[in-house]
Amino acid sequence: MSNETAREAIAPMGSPAGLASYSYVDSTVVDYVKTIHQTFHDQLKTADQKVAYVFTFLVAILVFWSTGFKKGFAMVALSDLISLRWFLTFCFAGALCYTIACIALVIRPRVRPSRVALFWGTWPGAADAVKNIPEFMASHFVFDEYVENVQNLAAICQHKFRYVGLAYRGLGAMVLLHISILTLG
Repeated sequence: MSNETAREAIAPMGSPAGLASYSYVDSTVVDYVKTIHQTFHDQLKTADQKVAYVFTFLVAILVFWSTGFKKGFAMVALSDLISLRWFLTFCFAGALCYTIACIALVIRPRVRPSRVALFWGTWPGAADAVKNIPEFMASHFVFDEYVENVQNLAAICQHKFRYVGLAYRGLGAMVLLHISILTLG
């Protein structure tokens, strides 16, 4: 099927009754959109795995550094408030809170308003739409559902990876502050 024929097959055509009727959508196009859908789905899993690594490293730093962390905040005298060690400890605590907030924003469930049958949150309402698909529209229905769901997955991926990047920056700041505090003794 040529590109022009494929475009014509996707476009709705008017029927004599005035209702839109659809012709066949090329299976190659549907397969391509399915591949995009699966790729974005895999990228969502990757974002969650990356933030799990950040969280694991974060816990390791806290376990290793817990005595130094306590020492930085325990029994702080007025003269200690202006010390470099206390300032770095305070910055470390800020970077820790920032990183935890970014991690929470990555793993927080995201739902976009949609009636796409590919999303479990739209059921059982979407089941009625699926049951009532006319045979001549089936390929267009599947194509449209995948395209809309790919748009939703792309938006979710963009949000997740933005916070993954911020979590890595927070973790990097924590590591640098940790090393700085350890070098102070």
